This record gives sequence, structure tokens and C-alpha cells, in this order.
Amino acid sequence: MKQNTPRTMLAKDGTVGQRTSTKRIWKNLLVLASVFLVNFTSFRAIQNLQSTLNSEAGLGVVSLSCVYASMVLSCLYAPFFIHKVGSCKWTVVVCLLGHALYTTSNFYPSWFTLVPSSVLLGAISGPLWTAQSTYLANSAQEYANVLQYGTEGALAKFNGVFYFLHDLSGISGNLISSLVLSAGRQDIGKGEFCGAMDCGIRPEPNWTSQYYVTNSSLSYNSTVLPNDKQRVVVYTLFGIFLGCNIFATLIAYLLLDKDVQRVASEPMQISQHLIRTFKVFKDFRFVLLTPLIFIFGMTYATVAGDYTKVSSYMQISRK
Repeated sequence: MKQNTPRTMLAKDGTVGQRTSTKRIWKNLLVLASVFLVNFTSFRAIQNLQSTLNSEAGLGVVSLSCVYASMVLSCLYAPFFIHKVGSCKWTVVVCLLGHALYTTSNFYPSWFTLVPSSVLLGAISGPLWTAQSTYLANSAQEYANVLQYGTEGALAKFNGVFYFLHDLSGISGNLISSLVLSAGRQDIGKGEFCGAMDCGIRPEPNWTSQYYVTNSSLSYNSTVLPNDKQRVVVYTLFGIFLGCNIFATLIAYLLLDKDVQRVASEPMQISQHLIRTFKVFKDFRFVLLTPLIFIFGMTYATVAGDYTKVSSYMQISRK
């Protein structure tokens, strides 16, 4: 007598069919995690260097503020955005192009290039993370249905694998920055303002003060370029990061399968999406989490804006 396994029973039910292969589900999970690992290797490293490389008039910090301010607003229309694009996969692919544009703007940083690209990056970040969470949750749901055990366990496992690989981007990104900038420092000369010798007073102009000229109306124009060696170091660094963005986009486009679950729904107006989004505040548990979110945001801003502002890397901008 043929024994009915969870796989055969689910196939007979006809709701999932051949898409219940656990290998396929794991493949999509690893592809999605690898996409975010490669892409955020670029973004997290650039974020950590913004307050150092673009310190003139606080351009780097302002650009990061624009990213996260617009990200808050983008979360409100994220469901509508994903619905219009058509699937979580294509939302990820489209949003990764915004990361590539942001990295490109760092080749020529100014108020007219970096700030608009930062706003655009924040505008697509909400849909990007919403698509990622939805794709991951749907994969965990399908995986749980295949093996017939609790969805919460599968979701915890998938989130653990995803964020393990994603958080490695902090290591890989900073490692790339360290290797490239250290090589540039050795090529240009030894620094005199680092560690215990850094008192916070540096008479030499930094990279952005060489890169911009400030007039009385506080408008900035790129008129003075760094010397060739400095330019090679900076362009090499951002060239590697741009390559990471493009590679991540190609991985998502070529290897990530279309959404493992699609629930048919009637078209909704953007106002209906917004109303459903704000309804979450009726949950008292979510309201209690809100202060923790703000505290985490302030901590992250301190780490990205102040803690990572190191003068030893600024040697790449000195003659």
C-alpha cells in the first residue's frame, strides 16, 4: 500500500502543486539573502563613510537624514507600490536600481546630486523591505505547508538565515573600505592625525573642502578636483560599490523566482492602503514598541554619523 506523505497529500490537494519543493524554497531564500548581502555591502559601507568623505557643510549627514526621512514616508505607500509593480521579485529588482543610482551620485557629490539621490533611495527603501518581508513570509508559509509544521517556526528559521547573511554586509563593506583606503593612504603618505594624535583640530582641508567652493549664498559648485592619486582611490572605492549594486540586481533578476505565493485581491485605492497602514496603531502592543524604534534609530544615527567619522581615512585627501 502506498504511503501518503505530506508532499503527496499537498500535491493531491492541488493548491501548491510542484512548487512545494523544499530545495526550491531554500534556493530562493539563499538567493534573496545573497542579494541583500551584496547590495548592502555597498550601502552600509558608504553610509559609514558619508560623515567623513562628505563633511563639508554636513552634506554627508544631511544626505543620510534625507534617506531615512523619505524612508519613513515610503513605508506608507509600500503596499500600493508593490501592487503596481506586480510582484515582490520585481519590486526588489526595481528598488535595487535606486541603490545603484545613489552609489553613482557619490562619484560627484554635491547638493544637487547626492541629496536628490538620497531622497529617491529612501523613497524606494520602504517598498524594498516590505517586498523582502512579504517574500520571506510567503516562502516560510509554503515551507511550513510542505512539511506540515508550525508557520512560526519556519518563519523564525528563515528570518535567522536571512539576517545572518544580511548582517555580514557590515563586515564585507567595511573590509572593502579599509583595504582600499589603506592602500590609498600608503600610496599617498602616512597620516599625522589619527588615534591619540587626533585632537579634532585639522588645519588641512578635507576631501570635500577641496571638492567644493562655498559662496555667500551657501551654494556649492565642484570647481577644484583632488589630485590624480586621490581621485583614483575614491573612484576605485565607489566603483567597487557600484559593481556590488549591479551584481545584486543581476542576481535578483536572473536567479530569484517569482513570488512563491500570490493571493488574488481586488484593486485598492492608495487611500485604502494608507487607512489600513494607520490601523496598525490601534494595536496597543505596536504603540508600546514605537519608543524602542525611535531609540534604535537615534543609536544607529550616532554610529553611522559620529562613531564612524575617523580622521585616519581622511589622509586620502591630503597632498
